[in-house]
Amino acid sequence: MMSWDRQVSSLLSMADGSAAKIRERLRSPGIDLFPSRERTSDSNLDPSAPPPPLHRLALHREDPLSVSTQWSNLATLQSELMIQRQEIHSLTLRVITIETERNVQHNHIQRLQDEVQRLRDRGAEERRRETGELSSLRGHFTRATTLDNLEESLSSRLEHLRRDMELLKSQLRREELELLHLQEDTRESRRQGQHTCRTVEQMTDSLRSLSTDLTKSISDTQQEFQQIRLYVSQLKEELRTVRDHQLSAHTPGASPLLPSPHRRLTPEADFDSCSEDLSLTPSLAEVSSDDLSRLDHRDPADSQLQDHDDDDDLFDSVNPDTGSDLSLNDI
Repeated sequence: MMSWDRQVSSLLSMADGSAAKIRERLRSPGIDLFPSRERTSDSNLDPSAPPPPLHRLALHREDPLSVSTQWSNLATLQSELMIQRQEIHSLTLRVITIETERNVQHNHIQRLQDEVQRLRDRGAEERRRETGELSSLRGHFTRATTLDNLEESLSSRLEHLRRDMELLKSQLRREELELLHLQEDTRESRRQGQHTCRTVEQMTDSLRSLSTDLTKSISDTQQEFQQIRLYVSQLKEELRTVRDHQLSAHTPGASPLLPSPHRRLTPEADFDSCSEDLSLTPSLAEVSSDDLSRLDHRDPADSQLQDHDDDDDLFDSVNPDTGSDLSLNDI
């Protein structure tokens, strides 16, 4: 029983440690999964709010490895959540085993109680029989006292009866001791059953709280993942709008250049084309405040449609505006 208690305690401590690690990883200041979540929510609630500072956009643009780091952190969290589910399953099996043991102990206690009752009934019956025998012996003794010629036989019989009485007394003492031991065993079994019930209740409460914490952590992770996607879509839309505005400013009245269908692209030509397209991308210093403020006054219907298109083109490596291989990762 003690080894089982230690195993349950170790399992609970491991589960608590894993949950604490998940909370620390979710609340760690070094891992910022959503650097501009508050700024994005504020700008959505207040259309007239000023645009974010240019140096913050430059920092987010110059750190392309943060997205891969965030994805790896999300994968780590998912693996830890899977481990927690397996531990919960093992704890559930352990609870089922404990309940089975409790039923077995309850049956054992019932059998002990039946045995005690049977011994009590047998002792009462033996006492009644012995009382009857003593009564009959007393009658024989009374009759024997009237006979002088039976004095010696009566003496020997009395001695024999005395020995029998001593034996009966010793048997009664042994039975009383056995009854006392059985009562002590019954009380010990009852205490163990109560302790087992309390342990099962504590484990059930711990499992319920752990399941609630895990469900909340999964919900928070999913919400943060949706906010990442929304933030990436908005950032791509802003970059595309700024790029279109810069292209229209450099080439007023001219249509976008389309690649010639008959031209073969060599690796050197691809590199030159990418360099020219990158040179057409406006820098953040050249973007005016009027261009950035125009992003905050978009039509909600057009914004939703554009967000849907951006989600579809999120992993598209070809830029349809310039005809080059410039992608979001290159920017």
